[in-house]
Amino acid sequence: MPVHPVSMRTLLINYVYYNPVGHVVEALKFSKGLHEANPDIEIHVALNRYSPTQLTEACPWIAKTYPFDIHEFLTKGPDAACLKRIPRTWDYIMTNTLVLHDLAKIKTPGRDEKAMGNYVRVSGTLFRASSGTGTFFPKIVFPAGLHYRIDAKVELQIPQHAIRFARRLEHDGPTICLLLGGSGPYRVSPTISTWIKIIRALNDSFPNLRIYLTGVRKSKKGYTATSGYTDSRIDKILTAFRNVVDCYDIGLWNQLAIMEQSAVFLSPHTGFGFLAPCVNTPWLTISGGNWPEYFFNHVPFYSVMPDNPDFPYLGNLTARDENGRPRRIPDMQPHKLEKKIPEIIEAAHLLMTDSFTYEAALKRHRLNIQRANVRRDKVHLRPFF
Repeated sequence: MPVHPVSMRTLLINYVYYNPVGHVVEALKFSKGLHEANPDIEIHVALNRYSPTQLTEACPWIAKTYPFDIHEFLTKGPDAACLKRIPRTWDYIMTNTLVLHDLAKIKTPGRDEKAMGNYVRVSGTLFRASSGTGTFFPKIVFPAGLHYRIDAKVELQIPQHAIRFARRLEHDGPTICLLLGGSGPYRVSPTISTWIKIIRALNDSFPNLRIYLTGVRKSKKGYTATSGYTDSRIDKILTAFRNVVDCYDIGLWNQLAIMEQSAVFLSPHTGFGFLAPCVNTPWLTISGGNWPEYFFNHVPFYSVMPDNPDFPYLGNLTARDENGRPRRIPDMQPHKLEKKIPEIIEAAHLLMTDSFTYEAALKRHRLNIQRANVRRDKVHLRPFF
């Protein structure tokens, strides 16, 4: 069984949750805040193995990562090999218990929920923390003696091979890295026709603009993909614009390197977008779905708010037509979203301006929320973790 060095106190960040990229980045953010406030503690992280666990390789403050196979655990329980790789004794343990909160609301839990829920329950008895335990979600509770720095900046160290890859696509002019949508259904992101109108407006406003169109066409080994944007939909953009470069399926590190050398990252709300500020690239977000933007990282940003008093839905989004079939969510319907194109262009200009600092972005964000027709009390005005 693995043992720890005796020279440092140890902390296990037990963050085995859903596999989208954003949840890994949440764990990285928490780990950095804990590291900066407790530099004498060695930090280890347990993650869903079907998430991009390799991101921890870009975080020198993380000593070791334990990819946890939730499906193996569902069948083998405490005898799962992935569980045996995690030391049982720690000084501190911090656990993401949000899955237990999820299970309380789900009538028929799926395989992933059952596996994660069982693991969180069992880990509470299998692992021992001599100095205390705490939780991240749904409530952040730190044990006595463990400190935390809110909004500690995460800066990912991109491998040199990826930096060399991105340099081959460098451009002498303004650049935007564009992600059409996240791993959610196609109906929660802009339509291709709307994206084409947005890109045309960007081209009109930024002479000599280059756009790097990125994403993942098909899930591999259980990882998430850019859902709903089929080859034919992607090709409509690639064939419509000569200045759009196909950066689909180039690998995560290469995506990060392209993102890093871009002036702006543009997308709807998606966990992948959390990576942009982690490589010091401003994130221009088209808001409008279940969740507001809440990942702040000392990098300028801009959230284009919808005109919708029900936003954010906080996991309760049920957009359906008169026959009960899923339909495009209200804020991504073309007739609504396309009214926001002038603001998207204004935001891109702001984010490419050196004077639009992180502090200026926070101030503008608060102003935009005050003006917006949204659930203001549910939209984050400032960093909270």
